[in-house]
Amino acid sequence: MTSSSSRTSSLSGSAARGSIIVLLAQAVRIAVQFASIFVLARLLDPTDYGYLAMVMSIIGVAELLRDFGLSAAAVQSRDLSGQQQSNLFWLNAMIGLGASLMVACASPAIAALYGEPELVPITLALAPIFFLNGISTQFRAHINRGMRFFRLSLTDVIPQVVAFGAAITVAILTDSYVALVVQQVSIAVVGLGLAIALSGWFPGWPKRGASVHGHVRFGVNLLFTNLLTYGANNSQMIMVGAVWGPAQLGYFSRAYQLMALPLTQVMAPMTKVALPVLSKVQGESKRYIDIVGRAQLLGLYITAPMFLLCFAMAEPMIELALGDQWIASTPIFALLALGGAFRSMSQLAYWMFLSSGSTQKQFVFNAWALPVIVILMAAGLPWGGLGVAAGHTVGYALYLPASILVASRAAGIPWRPLTFAAARVFGFLGTGVVGVGYASTLIPVLPVLQILIGIAGAGIWAFGITMATSAGRRDLRVLRAFASAAR
Repeated sequence: MTSSSSRTSSLSGSAARGSIIVLLAQAVRIAVQFASIFVLARLLDPTDYGYLAMVMSIIGVAELLRDFGLSAAAVQSRDLSGQQQSNLFWLNAMIGLGASLMVACASPAIAALYGEPELVPITLALAPIFFLNGISTQFRAHINRGMRFFRLSLTDVIPQVVAFGAAITVAILTDSYVALVVQQVSIAVVGLGLAIALSGWFPGWPKRGASVHGHVRFGVNLLFTNLLTYGANNSQMIMVGAVWGPAQLGYFSRAYQLMALPLTQVMAPMTKVALPVLSKVQGESKRYIDIVGRAQLLGLYITAPMFLLCFAMAEPMIELALGDQWIASTPIFALLALGGAFRSMSQLAYWMFLSSGSTQKQFVFNAWALPVIVILMAAGLPWGGLGVAAGHTVGYALYLPASILVASRAAGIPWRPLTFAAARVFGFLGTGVVGVGYASTLIPVLPVLQILIGIAGAGIWAFGITMATSAGRRDLRVLRAFASAAR
């Protein structure tokens, strides 16, 4: 075996093991978050969730500012000295402190925007989160850069478990939105402690000799892109809250949170695996294309069908997860989930942009593509949350092929194989998954049984249609080899 093929095998093994670890950890995290949604939705009412969504839809931008794209810059960099990472640590900490102060000062304006005085104490209580997260940024980046995925997963899962327990306790005692605030603050505090303890690294004092200008340039372009993405994804919350009030926003935000679970708890953490692995082979076209293709198959055969099942089985899922009092969220959740399928597949473009260092091209693309999505969502606002959700889905259906095309060109790899693979799998596999999932909701049994029947039926369909075609059998062999590399 040549050194090149040996290195490819090593990276594939690292990617496979990292993927398995991350997916298992995120399965636990999703279970915890689902349990949180299930329990807290029965202890609190839609207005409580609406209050938190009103604040988070605005101040969440501070979370992007405190990161400043520097975590990805540290992970993506081929050569990063210890002193450079120390300098990045202090930069993140100072930006995080500034973000916290900015949020605290903005609390009266946020309350005035919605006409809800209760938002002032909520905003002030959440403000310190950004400073805490700013401190933890480079500790987590150091763990991620070393591809120590098990430790990284611990920093994701354990804070969620602790915060869940704290939120339930406070909800029982106060029966108010205070429980949701405590949950957010607990995640930041526990996450920081774990990141420091598990990183095996501690920053030194900042020094002028170790320049981080290149990392900052990378981070600034990524920051602008993330700000655009944030604006597109959260403008819908602001629009619904400002026009329709906290109760209607509560219904919309619960549906959105359920839809976003696979995005935030599966696709986003998979970036922690994909980015360091792809970054190590940037410039090596054949190996890069091979790993990109494997990454795409994971999304096409796992996350996209997950969203399509949510679309098809929206009613029993809402009834099981939130209860009868949230039934108004059902059609909103269905449409958002369909859009989530397109969003999950476009994550591949995000990985290609970052790993190839093409953050400026990514920003230019999103500068015109994401405003189109916002316009489509705004066009649906007269029909409430349902109209906004429809605009979300149409927008991301258009965004997917455009993002793959632009990102492929930026990374210097062919775009047609990626586009054809997405169309093939989404078409043959997706239509059957939706049909089987919807059919299960017509069976007169309990919602949990409808969901289980739908998942089982979709699994049988997926296996059957995959084995029925030569392309499907080839995909299955690639995924099996990927799983074998994790051993």
